[in-house]
Amino acid sequence: MSKSYVAVYTATLAASPERIWSVVRDFAAVASWNPIARESRLLADGERELVTTDGTTVRERLISSDDGACHLTYQMVTFPIPVSEQTNQIQVRPGVSADEASIRFEASFVPVNGVDSEVVMGINLSAFAAASRGLAHHLGVALVRASL
Repeated sequence: MSKSYVAVYTATLAASPERIWSVVRDFAAVASWNPIARESRLLADGERELVTTDGTTVRERLISSDDGACHLTYQMVTFPIPVSEQTNQIQVRPGVSADEASIRFEASFVPVNGVDSEVVMGINLSAFAAASRGLAHHLGVALVRASL
């Protein structure tokens, strides 16, 4: 059995949790806020297909979405990174004030044989950082802080 690793990235945005979640929860519309995705859409089988800015096609399957917990989980089906499997989670949580919230990105992954887990960790953390910046830009708010 291959070893699984976890990459976690958290960003705090100057927006309410409800405002952030209203954007993130729309699984099909990730291209509207994530600068890595040039276009995205839901397919007939319920999977999300997105095309990255470099033209790569990625397919992802929504596993769960919980509006009460502001949490969604999705599995990578086809992907351009060297993993044999990967599941991502996004959760929005209240911040220290009503106009601040954190968004937590998590990737659980198994690198393909021969690939250093740190390489995949870096790819995921870079993607999550870009997504956080894109979300802040989409909402027209400040990215207050970020942490690994």
